[in-house]
Amino acid sequence: MVAGEGTGDRAAEAYTALGMMYKGEGAVDLATSYFRQAGVASPSAAASREIADILFDSGEYSDALRQYTLLAQKTTNEAERRAYQDRSIVALLRSGETARADKEIAAFLQKYKDTDGDAAQFELERGNALFRKEDYAHALKSFETVAGKYDETPSAPLAMFWIGKVYEVTDRPQEAITQFEALMKAHPESDVLQKVHFALGNIYYRAEKWDESVKNYRVVTDDPHPDPALLPYAMSNLIETYETAGVFDGALAMTRKYLELYPNAEDAFDKRIKIGILYQRLGYYDQSVLQLQSLLDEAGSDLEGEIRYYIGESNYYKGDYQQAILDFLKVPYLVTKKGKIDWTANSLYMSGQSYEKMGRSDQALTMYKQILERSGIDETFKAAARKEIDRVNAILKKNPK
Repeated sequence: MVAGEGTGDRAAEAYTALGMMYKGEGAVDLATSYFRQAGVASPSAAASREIADILFDSGEYSDALRQYTLLAQKTTNEAERRAYQDRSIVALLRSGETARADKEIAAFLQKYKDTDGDAAQFELERGNALFRKEDYAHALKSFETVAGKYDETPSAPLAMFWIGKVYEVTDRPQEAITQFEALMKAHPESDVLQKVHFALGNIYYRAEKWDESVKNYRVVTDDPHPDPALLPYAMSNLIETYETAGVFDGALAMTRKYLELYPNAEDAFDKRIKIGILYQRLGYYDQSVLQLQSLLDEAGSDLEGEIRYYIGESNYYKGDYQQAILDFLKVPYLVTKKGKIDWTANSLYMSGQSYEKMGRSDQALTMYKQILERSGIDETFKAAARKEIDRVNAILKKNPK
């Protein structure tokens, strides 16, 4: 039916049925796509509160706006019409149609009574729109209006949170901390508190206050009912904080828990590499090698180069220098592009270190000289290689064979 009839009520019904089917299966993106097609096929026939809300929650604000507008026109219930118009205004603000939203807001506030809650929500959304545009000065004014003028509304805690976020992104960390602490004191039961602790974790991490950072991330990760959208980020940041602070057992435990919860996450493979690295940091060199070797078949060339390097490191630290050299010398042939870490330079350096451990200074010099001779290696590495060459030559001169 859908293939033969691209428009009309029957096509809209078919698209809607498909959307509902995929929604029931948890495939929200597919469901949203079919709901959008239903709206195009027959806007009036496809309008429903459930579909409008799904489109809205999926960030399809233009399509949601069309739905809410039709629903507001069709309903005879004044409370429903008010709710649809409220959602329409929020959709306008989120889609960047500020001028049109301003006209709708003025009409809404004039038409209805007891609008403090609505007015606060609209001003909060305006602030969020300005924040997304990085217009922090005007965003702050909107948030302060909500927190001050509408302090008894449900939007007040969120406004206080976003005031803190403005301070955070404008490099005023102490003011952000003070703001977040005031929010926690004023609204101890607010749903926004997990986001507050996550933000505090980030601020303390940047300040290298690891204990405070860990404490705040753990408020999110240890909550019996964590924010599902926030939890993977809090866990990842907690892993990073533990690792930076040298709490490798904590980082390992949290990485395992992350993979249990999110085995198919985009960064799951990186987390599996991290487990191998953390085994190494904890001195479990054989486990590190086994973990990293198990990943080689799934890795592309560049990732294989990184993994081979860490396998080489583990073999180096456990004293198997010959095997470490074999691993390190595979790396330059695997790495095809330059990333944040120069695996080629590092592998050549560690090969030199391994040769020195074996008492083979001539081969060590060859490795260090390769760092100097290879193009594309940063001057910092070359300077370090020169120092190593001078050091080894001085030792050889002092203790000739």
